[in-house]
Amino acid sequence: MAKIHIDQNRGARTTREETWPLSKLRLDTQNVRFRHVDKIMSDQEIENYIWTENDTKDLYRAVIASGGLSEKPFIMRDGIVKEGNRRVVVLRKAQQQAKQGKLKGISKDAFDEITVDVFSDDITAEEMDVWLARVHVTGKKEWGALNQADHLYRLYNDRGYSYERIRDLLGMGKAEVIRKISAYGATRDYLRETKDSDVTKYSFFEELYKKRPLVALYEGDPSFRGKVSEWIRQGKFDLTGAKDMRQLMEVLNDKDAKKAFESKGMAAAVFEMQKKNPAMGSSTFKAVDSALHALKGMPRGEVKDLRENSREVELLGELRKEIDQLLKDAGID
Repeated sequence: MAKIHIDQNRGARTTREETWPLSKLRLDTQNVRFRHVDKIMSDQEIENYIWTENDTKDLYRAVIASGGLSEKPFIMRDGIVKEGNRRVVVLRKAQQQAKQGKLKGISKDAFDEITVDVFSDDITAEEMDVWLARVHVTGKKEWGALNQADHLYRLYNDRGYSYERIRDLLGMGKAEVIRKISAYGATRDYLRETKDSDVTKYSFFEELYKKRPLVALYEGDPSFRGKVSEWIRQGKFDLTGAKDMRQLMEVLNDKDAKKAFESKGMAAAVFEMQKKNPAMGSSTFKAVDSALHALKGMPRGEVKDLRENSREVELLGELRKEIDQLLKDAGID
């Protein structure tokens, strides 16, 4: 028997290592990765869904190569798998292949039983939510960004936990907690208002909430919120996808770039800005721009210390020579 510490106010919970028939385990219909689906999925539908994911195939190959799991799933006494649904799906597939004699060197009954950790009956649904968040949000088995945000959102809105409580229980920064919950809430609003069904649009709002000036405008101006939704829906962020959000304020503050963005998209907007600032689209001119700023800001004391035969003077001379040659090669006098 092992102890799991979740909430000091409720004391430690226990798990017991047991061996169960694989056939007795049931996949969790409340699994966070299925919360965006409008219906309650059956066990078989969940299995089919998980099996299509690339990570599942990778785990399957590892299990076959090693002859079993290296980490035990965690289940409830009724057989519902709370942590390790992907592992159970992989074992089911491996069991099918073994029964058909398709796995060389592995017996037909190799996957009929599984070692699991069974939670004690006194663990509450609330404690389970916190424990799953520790494992999959701040732990080593991270869910995707959308699933993490969904879970935090539910802890805050459904469980009534404060930002500070979530921060303390999960060991993550308060700012990150707020950002993920806010971004997920904005995503829910967007999906509802636009009738878009693509939950991956969360990534746009995750990026938006990383920029404070953008957040202030988004949360303070309903009309701007509507514009952002339309830009996302229309595919205006066409340069790097969600990461385009990082340049949005700069684009909106440039008259020509804003016009290009609203009519064509981010790629056209950045092109307009690059015409005014070549450093935006060229690593070479970015370095030139940095060098220019460094020279303009050179302390006067360093200027006075320059000596005719110093290496500093030689470097400046080489720079001038290279610039002169570059302009000459380009046909510019």
